[in-house]
Amino acid sequence: MGVGIMEKSEVIRLLQQYRHDLMNRMQLVHGYLTMKKYEKVDEKIEDLFQYFQEERKLMNTKAPSFILWMMYFPLRYKQFQLEYHVDTDHDLSEMDESIVSECTYLMDNLLTICNKDNLYEMKIDVIEEEQKIEFNFLVNGQFNRKIENNKQTKNSNPNFLLQEDGLIYRFMLPRNG
Repeated sequence: MGVGIMEKSEVIRLLQQYRHDLMNRMQLVHGYLTMKKYEKVDEKIEDLFQYFQEERKLMNTKAPSFILWMMYFPLRYKQFQLEYHVDTDHDLSEMDESIVSECTYLMDNLLTICNKDNLYEMKIDVIEEEQKIEFNFLVNGQFNRKIENNKQTKNSNPNFLLQEDGLIYRFMLPRNG
């Protein structure tokens, strides 16, 4: 999937995946209700509200390519579980393509160093600073040690920081207005 115009089949797949994920969350709530585990019900409903609040903040960035990239992430990168937090109400539309370019760059590099049999947790924080918007990616998991010191990844971009239990990637874009 590019970040341009999506094919109808891609839109349908995205909607199906979104619906599937929501149904899984609702089934958890229903299961806890039937077991009368009301504390867990409250916890899962709170998680669901938090999820929708983050999704609303993502939509309010007014960056359609970035929004689609994020929404399509679970379909494209199945071995990564994504969590994100958007801490800006700034209009990101002018930097939309730059954001997606950086995100794609990160994932292209990650796919060369991750173990195909492992699952990874990725957390993305979008933070508004005084003069810039900062994007922080934290990826938890074990990377293929043979390729970990990949010259292309480690040396060509100082924004990568490989650690024992994961990777940190950061980029910043100037804030307009």
